[in-house]
Amino acid sequence: MKDILRREIKVDDLVVAKGTGRYSRGLNVGIWNGKSVRFKSSNASYSELFLIENPSEKELKHKQEILDQIEKEKQAAKEREAKRKAMKKIPKKELIIGQEYRDDKGSRYFYLGQGSYEEKGRWRNETGEGVLLTCTYDADKEYSQSDYELFERIFTRKTLPRFVSKTNRKVELNKNINIKKEVSSGYSKCFTTIRIILGEVQ
Repeated sequence: MKDILRREIKVDDLVVAKGTGRYSRGLNVGIWNGKSVRFKSSNASYSELFLIENPSEKELKHKQEILDQIEKEKQAAKEREAKRKAMKKIPKKELIIGQEYRDDKGSRYFYLGQGSYEEKGRWRNETGEGVLLTCTYDADKEYSQSDYELFERIFTRKTLPRFVSKTNRKVELNKNINIKKEVSSGYSKCFTTIRIILGEVQ
């Protein structure tokens, strides 16, 4: 990488970066990490770089503060990963159709088991077959199988998330589920239909 004077910039060199984007703060001092510029709080895109040669004591202190922050974040990431791996996975044979579970990253999904679905509408036409999961925008609402909002984010996975706990939400589901709902966007309206077949429900 070269700066505006065509000087070579190496990893961990201190640079003045001219930021880009709507929320850019203009000029800022950071460290080149090989792909982007790292400031104290984050990485950022840039339009121009100026290498700081022979940095002053104050500039070296600023650089060390950035390096310390990077190391702190790496350590925190290691601790999170160790904590995640220490969580006990719920065996697949113990999973319940219609139960909502949390995975080891904190995401929540309703488990629907093996099956297939078809969704048709003006903005989305999609089919899927395999392990079915769905998640909702409202994390507290109690749903029934007639609620469109329960299935509007349905999708398939080749492999299951690593479920580690269950929530207090569970929905009783039939083998065949058919939902039709009028949805609108601005002045436009149309009907969306979702058809689901749950292969593991009798």
